[in-house]
Amino acid sequence: MKDSLLRRNDSPCRLVGSPVVCQEESESAITMSDPANPTAHSAPPRIDLEKVLSAIGSERRWFILRELAKGEALPVIEIARRLGATPAGTSKHFAVLFDSGIVRRTYGGLYEIDPRFRVPGQSAIDVGHAYLRFD
Repeated sequence: MKDSLLRRNDSPCRLVGSPVVCQEESESAITMSDPANPTAHSAPPRIDLEKVLSAIGSERRWFILRELAKGEALPVIEIARRLGATPAGTSKHFAVLFDSGIVRRTYGGLYEIDPRFRVPGQSAIDVGHAYLRFD
């Protein structure tokens, strides 16, 4: 499988007990482009590392993220069909992904990767602590 998880060595965060403690970012911090505004740059959003690890800790949720990382917002029933699972079971996986902050629900009941985490032009997600690549 080509999927990989790349640890970001430049992260200003460290795990202290349960919460993640982050230092203030310097001007040299890595930035990412806003897909909605290619000329704007912002620091990667900070997200709870424990929730991220929980979210990606399941093969089914990894599959869901890989499908959503292709850039198309999809309903639960379509992901369930592709996954070969029930919509009810798939909804539970979406609840974990939604709670982690990686996935958001759009108008009309579609789910997508939060645009703040998408990497323009790649099948990848940048959650600040980790770079998830799905190619």
